[in-house]
Amino acid sequence: MLRFAALREGLRQSLWFLPTTAVVAALVVGFLLGRLVSPPGGDLDWLLFSGDNDSARGLLSTLLGAFVTVTGVVFSLTIVALQIASQQFSPRLLRTFLRNRGTQVALSVFLATCAYLTAVLQALPTDGDDVPRIAVTTGMLLSLCSLGTLVYFIHHITRSIRVEAIMLGVERETIAAIRAIYPDAAAPAPTREQRDPPPDAAVLLADRSGYLQAVDLPVLVEAARDAGALVRLNPRVGSHVARGELLAWVWADRPGGTVGDPRRLEAGLADGLQLGFDRTMRQDVAFGLGQLVDIAIRAISPAINDPRTAVEATHHLAVLVCELGPRHLHWLVGTDRDGTVRAVVERPTFQDYLALALDQIRRYGAGEPLVTTSLLELLGDCAGAVDAGRRDALLRHVDLIVEAAERATVQAGDLAPVLATAAETRRRIDRLCGDPAAVPPPRHGQERPLTPRS
Repeated sequence: MLRFAALREGLRQSLWFLPTTAVVAALVVGFLLGRLVSPPGGDLDWLLFSGDNDSARGLLSTLLGAFVTVTGVVFSLTIVALQIASQQFSPRLLRTFLRNRGTQVALSVFLATCAYLTAVLQALPTDGDDVPRIAVTTGMLLSLCSLGTLVYFIHHITRSIRVEAIMLGVERETIAAIRAIYPDAAAPAPTREQRDPPPDAAVLLADRSGYLQAVDLPVLVEAARDAGALVRLNPRVGSHVARGELLAWVWADRPGGTVGDPRRLEAGLADGLQLGFDRTMRQDVAFGLGQLVDIAIRAISPAINDPRTAVEATHHLAVLVCELGPRHLHWLVGTDRDGTVRAVVERPTFQDYLALALDQIRRYGAGEPLVTTSLLELLGDCAGAVDAGRRDALLRHVDLIVEAAERATVQAGDLAPVLATAAETRRRIDRLCGDPAAVPPPRHGQERPLTPRS
């Protein structure tokens, strides 16, 4: 299943699969219709091409030359869009453009049109009056469809390189991953004995390098059950694994027991882990957060200097933090049919996700009040959605943001709105996260003093 999912993901991100399929289909249809002769005098005769063989050849040759040029222009626009997205936003956003279905369909239509016209030209008879009128008419209709596709493609590519559309696409994909990986139902947490390997635990080393893209838990459970063992995976999904690195700890599932054939266990572990050359979002929520963070820190870099884009990125990050806030961010715990724990896979905590969303933006944008206030507003906006047990994590980041702003902001007048927003954010967190000692709103003209929290 992992290999099939990886193959499907690779095909979805490719710019060649759908166009190649369309070209093959167009060639087959073109050769078949090119040999289908429709004699004049039928009911639909008025709809079909009415010229002779020479005029059909000239028409098809002209259309073919025109659409070869159009296809070249379309590919050039695609490359320019990829280059802009890579340089201005993030290289990791290229996968979003590559898997964009609108771009793939547009390229497929243009290439299929060229392939079809070529096939019909090849099938035209060199002499005689048996003109394949259905094939020529179909080529004309396909050319009109390609013209409409060209207009759509220009609109689509112009919209797709807008930063708002890029961030919205990342947000939606990440939300889908969150809901698939972390369902609302709480999962059992592993005990300390199941999380921490004993001193005599055997180690399994990685036999190849790559990013851990996904884990097939049932496969790991089956391999561990056959070996009478418990497997504790070392890297998290999304981590890079080097060949020879520690991949997992293995120990017997009961005191005094022994682990079965280690080679079979290694083979089962290899089948249950998907390593690839890049990260995907199938089981990696942090990858989606990281893409939005990349956009934000590039926007506030001296080369681009666009803090408003960074603010918009924090708005999308707020949506994701609110989606993660009330969920049970559990480890992966695999049990067999008897209920025995066989596999344990660590996953990021809420604190890890929150640090990923805020830390880099806070450090790079500490001197820009517009950015720091947006980070504080993110924490305040998420206070109502975050579980009450995560209140201290929100307050800790308020302190970190204020500390960074005080250190990096030169003028006191620029720091004042940051301090005011921080005070309001603290009150909102105290009120919405269920703190019994919540401080009431201050009277007009007064602010709650900023006191450091541990």
